[in-house]
Amino acid sequence: GPRVYPIGAMTQKLEGQMLTEMAELTEAGCRAFTQADAPLTDTRVLLRAMEYYRLYTLYGSVPLVLAPLTISTQMVAKVPAGDIFTQILADCDFAIAHLPDVTYTASQGHFAKAAAQLLESRAYLYVGYDDAWVAKADMLNKVVTVSASIM
Repeated sequence: GPRVYPIGAMTQKLEGQMLTEMAELTEAGCRAFTQADAPLTDTRVLLRAMEYYRLYTLYGSVPLVLAPLTISTQMVAKVPAGDIFTQILADCDFAIAHLPDVTYTASQGHFAKAAAQLLESRAYLYVGYDDAWVAKADMLNKVVTVSASIM
């Protein structure tokens, strides 16, 4: 018969500003995430992905901060590089799904869907080869898939 899968909210209260704890929701059984028909009102998600990509390529493991820090939460431990990569992809996917699909000129210099697609492609390219420069076909195929609609 038909199957019903739980779908989680991408941002808290679908307000389009702060991401939900997607890893915890996934562990709880969510199979997908959506913003429903609420727009992404905050481009900080893509900016965060860009900055974490930069840190990931320089250092690998870094602290992952997804919420504002306070005095009591300011000491954040590093997380494995794979977790950082997963967050970069999640942020890019979120931005791809919610940023306008318009040209740079039409967006008047604001982020558009293509910027998120290019960052995600770049991230896949970065991990597309192992230490001996042998291609990882699955990662390089993802570059083609993600960037196909831009070209």
